[in-house]
Amino acid sequence: MLADEVYSRIVYDRRAAPSFLDLAEPEDRVVVLNSFSKAWAMTGWRLGWLVGPAELLEVLGKLIEFNTSGSPTFLQHAAVAAIEQGEPLVAEIVERCRVGRDLLIQGLNRFPRVRVKPPEGAFYAFCRVDGMTDSLAFAHRLARQEKVGVAPGIAFGPAGEGYLRLCFAASTQRLTAALDRLQNVLT
Repeated sequence: MLADEVYSRIVYDRRAAPSFLDLAEPEDRVVVLNSFSKAWAMTGWRLGWLVGPAELLEVLGKLIEFNTSGSPTFLQHAAVAAIEQGEPLVAEIVERCRVGRDLLIQGLNRFPRVRVKPPEGAFYAFCRVDGMTDSLAFAHRLARQEKVGVAPGIAFGPAGEGYLRLCFAASTQRLTAALDRLQNVLT
């Protein structure tokens, strides 16, 4: 099993989300991947780590070596600094996202067509829009007409149709402006 835990530090009710590593037995073939990109704001640097059974990690190590040839030294130094000194930044990011989440959820709940619950982690809200049957077309319409970018639910599989994903890792001013624009199509 592969567990993607890159959002494990962006949670709102505890220090970190539960990990599959907390449940796995030594003989379980569980691989957990994590990244510096979200919690320490190193998006795009492609630096992370894997935890898993030794025999599998040996094979994965060879695969990574032949495909990426290692991470640059400056990224390694940044990762060490993040681990040693980055907790205030993580706390700041989580608090900023909490404020954004609460603002976005409160704003979306004003619209009678929208059904949304506050997410416990990450920085996206996944909301159902009553009467929307083509989330891709609707997302295109929002981008063209209202200048608001969202991800169509269908991008996350057939069960996502009828939903939109909105990011709340933005300033309150930007989120407020987006909510004001969304009012034109979600009321």
